[in-house]
Amino acid sequence: MEPRIDVMPDKEYFADPALDQSALKQFLVCPAAFVDFLDNGIDVAQRTLDVGSAAHSLVLGEGPNVEVRLDGRTKEGKQQLADLDPDETILLSQTDYDMVHGMADRCDWFRSHAGVAEVALFATDPETGLELKAKLDWLPSFPDYDGVLRLRDYKTHSGNLDSFGKTAKNLGYIIQAVFYQRMYRWCAGYEGPLDFEFIVQSKKRPYLYRPFCFNPKDYEWAGMLISHALRRIKAMRDAHPDDWKTVMAGQGLAQSPEVIEFNDWEIPSLEVTA
Repeated sequence: MEPRIDVMPDKEYFADPALDQSALKQFLVCPAAFVDFLDNGIDVAQRTLDVGSAAHSLVLGEGPNVEVRLDGRTKEGKQQLADLDPDETILLSQTDYDMVHGMADRCDWFRSHAGVAEVALFATDPETGLELKAKLDWLPSFPDYDGVLRLRDYKTHSGNLDSFGKTAKNLGYIIQAVFYQRMYRWCAGYEGPLDFEFIVQSKKRPYLYRPFCFNPKDYEWAGMLISHALRRIKAMRDAHPDDWKTVMAGQGLAQSPEVIEFNDWEIPSLEVTA
């Protein structure tokens, strides 16, 4: 696969069989989780996906239309469903519709910066030969004032923004940050200073947002995890060319018990009385 940068709808992007960072994160959980992701996609409630996609579309200014879901018992509601193309239109409850529009009104970051939304990257990993893909929420037109080109990703957050750091660690967002930078260098041949930043917006009124980023000192170990996952996937495919998915699907989590321990500050103090 020749490295390329393209702008395309989600339907076309997700139909491409190349591996993305979400697949690699699942492989790092275990091979069985990786296969399940390839077959079924991300295991998230449909409403959560719809709200997230709608917010992305309105905030970034690129993506499907967003409409209020009409009562399916009415003539208008039945016609709406009959005419619906889920790739072109997202239907939301009135409450969720009002929320995502409120979020779009508040988050003016992308409207005030030059760049292109929803940019797809495709490349072949030079070490393993595996075909890879990534989709940037925002590719800036030029570097920031300090000379660093920062690729951006828009994320919504259900809690207070001060808890996003913990969420980012738990969900492995550092893998995304490093993978996207790697892909952009391969596809664009970019050799200048590069980094990755999240524009995170609360789904609670007043829908505040702020940037977050990782410390670049942690990129090295994240990059090692990515390379490790790619090598293992390649090795398992080579060892089992006809049934690698079946073999991987049988490899779940380790079955030796994991010890649950308490830190000193977590242990309750007990007052002993005679």
